[in-house]
Amino acid sequence: MSKNLSLTRRQVLKGAGAAALTGGEVFFTSIVLSLLLSMGAWAVLAWSLSPGLRERLWQPALLLLVMVAGKAIVDYAGSGLENALAYFIAAVFLARLLTFEDTGDVQADRRLGVLFLLACLAFLNRMDNLLLFMPVLLWLLWNGRGHWSRRRLGLLALAVSPAVLWELFSLWYYGYPFPNTAYAKLLSVDFPWTWKVHRGWDYLVNSLSWDPASWLVLLGAVVVTWLARSRRLGWVLAGVWLYVAYVVFSAASATHMSGRFFALPLFMAGFVFVRGIRWTRLAQVTTVCLLLVVVISPISNLKFGTSLYKVRTEHHSAIDTKQNVLASGAAFLAWQPGVAMPDDEWYRYGLAFRGAPQKVHLGGAFHGEPIGYMAYASGPRKYVIDVVGLGDPLLSRLPARVPERFEDWKSGHFHRDVPQGYIETLVDGGNRLEDVNLARYYDSVLEITRGDLGSWSRLGVIWNMNIGRYQELVRDYEARRKVLEARARLE
Repeated sequence: MSKNLSLTRRQVLKGAGAAALTGGEVFFTSIVLSLLLSMGAWAVLAWSLSPGLRERLWQPALLLLVMVAGKAIVDYAGSGLENALAYFIAAVFLARLLTFEDTGDVQADRRLGVLFLLACLAFLNRMDNLLLFMPVLLWLLWNGRGHWSRRRLGLLALAVSPAVLWELFSLWYYGYPFPNTAYAKLLSVDFPWTWKVHRGWDYLVNSLSWDPASWLVLLGAVVVTWLARSRRLGWVLAGVWLYVAYVVFSAASATHMSGRFFALPLFMAGFVFVRGIRWTRLAQVTTVCLLLVVVISPISNLKFGTSLYKVRTEHHSAIDTKQNVLASGAAFLAWQPGVAMPDDEWYRYGLAFRGAPQKVHLGGAFHGEPIGYMAYASGPRKYVIDVVGLGDPLLSRLPARVPERFEDWKSGHFHRDVPQGYIETLVDGGNRLEDVNLARYYDSVLEITRGDLGSWSRLGVIWNMNIGRYQELVRDYEARRKVLEARARLE
């Protein structure tokens, strides 16, 4: 991660508490916390299916089998990413939704407020997860339109206030309403829309091939919900399909981690399926089919980490992430007594760079794309230039380089050309960018990321940046850069 003040502030806010509780240990802590959240999510849903775990015990057991058979669900259950917390929030939301009855009294208003608060927390965990909850929330509002009151409006406003306050804080503190990665992967990427849809379709086909059990369960959830005439679960599935469409038409182009963006909707669909089953014979057939998948599939979760696990052919934009991490020595299963984790060559490269005299490094380990392990290991006194812009407040706002062919780009890795003078700028701290307009734009970025938080002029720069007033500077820089490249090719 690049070392700029904006990201240092983020580390202070999000890392201080974790460091205080864990003594600074991150690797095992993130994995254990993720696993606890994922198991907690199953426990919440199991309790909602069988209150007190006394009735219909086959439902919690079948739900566990659905989760274990789902490759994407398990792959990211202990990954340290946002998925585990997303599972837990969704589980609590679904459990509360099942018991909600809109009677119009104060208790109903509070319960509705809790549902909106949980959706708000899902938004804070990952913004686009809100799409999963929107259809059912809108249905609840419409269904309860006869119970509107000032009290209900006030409670709903209070429930969504954390998201509103966070956005205001984000604008003031970081200077932008969205994470830096959103600009690097989506908002500053001018690739043809057809390319993104094509990549989204490839991502879906890959998931269907590697995780067929989860998708069959999703189709089963549609059938049992329709047969049960459950509007409540039907609107939950509407959110699931909305999110799947969003992934195919947009988000899939922003990740090469197979199944990552499908994990949460498939998790929710699995619960809907089990909740909607009313026929013992169907439950028995489902159990047998899922057990066969777990036993026969060459990439079964139960076979992971053994010689029986056979990785299928990977596409460079849809990799078996967990297997790749295990192969590199950075997975929990790769731990051995006396070995510091993550035991990855990129991490060791970063440790070596930490002790090196130079301050700035272009690209990740061995000058490749990924900077994560390497930049983290190099420490806060170094600056690692992220050529795909994920950790750089300037490069993430520059247009990504568009390749000549569709096959020549990797999902989530949109390259930027490092401007002339940028390395020198980071070495000595001054603005050494050679292009005049880009230098002016970078001055604005510096004001936002390193300026005085209490400065009114900084707030003015933030306003102008977010309404696009400085984009003309970037467009002029890009136009001149392309002209110079064309001349260089002719010469």
